[in-house]
Amino acid sequence: MAIDMNVFRGFAEQIKMLPQMARPTDCPDNERVNHLKAVFSTKIDASNATQLESCVHCGLCAEACQFYIQTEDPELTPIHKLDLLKRYYRREKAPLRWLHRLIEPDITEADLEATQHLVYESCTECGRCGL
Repeated sequence: MAIDMNVFRGFAEQIKMLPQMARPTDCPDNERVNHLKAVFSTKIDASNATQLESCVHCGLCAEACQFYIQTEDPELTPIHKLDLLKRYYRREKAPLRWLHRLIEPDITEADLEATQHLVYESCTECGRCGL
């Protein structure tokens, strides 16, 4: 199979333009956290809530995750990657949210920074974990 170099060069030129096309991401810390919470609020439906409520940390999702299988790093288990979503759910949507607000810390900018590598660098969204 031969590669059409003209098509390849055109693709390479388009890739070079991606940084100019990206929207600026500079925003205050509290705005980033509020945006994350707004997105979480729209994404948590009955099915997602059921999955979050029924997780018993059995490890079956970890056994399906290619990142965890290769490294055996507990930080790379799928449920750990969803920690911020789970914390938001518990504090804002769960049936016992009034109790969780007393014991669960709220999401902060530091949490976003600490979780960023888990979300963007250690998940291909292959779906093997079922999450």
